[in-house]
Amino acid sequence: MTDVQIMERNGVEFIRLAGEWESKKIQMLFLAMSILLYQNTHTGQQLNSFSDMWSIGVVLYKLATHEYPEMEQMQDPFSRASLKRIQRPYNIQDDELWNLISGLICFNQQQRLSASDALTLPYFNSERTKAETSEEVKLIAQQRISATERGENWVLKYDMETSFIVPWSEIKFI
Repeated sequence: MTDVQIMERNGVEFIRLAGEWESKKIQMLFLAMSILLYQNTHTGQQLNSFSDMWSIGVVLYKLATHEYPEMEQMQDPFSRASLKRIQRPYNIQDDELWNLISGLICFNQQQRLSASDALTLPYFNSERTKAETSEEVKLIAQQRISATERGENWVLKYDMETSFIVPWSEIKFI
């Protein structure tokens, strides 16, 4: 199995594949509005965890649909602020998943889900979600738990929780 972690800071997406960090520029189109405002005016909205939640929403959208949200028709990234929300794609049929993603990719920062609010949604907590956890995800979590029991300190608490794990078999389709 390949270990994959994704992190985004200052417009650069860092991806760790099998222990090696790589970076690539991400498209301006998918940056949170607060990041765009801050980078272009240095006034206005402060960068905070809600900016990160936008990025998480874009990653989840891409994992679910294998494409970025359809915002390409907008010439100016600031013009998207006039939109209320992103249109639901036909291939996201799960209402719980769509409630999570649409709450994260919310153009109004004050209405965007926080991390703690997102984690209380049924998408992460329903019995159906627990039943649908793949054997691969359970195995990854168990390997991380075993690593901490052996005294290894590279494992994060999120690496041991199945609701935070996306297996390589899903990521490779992006």
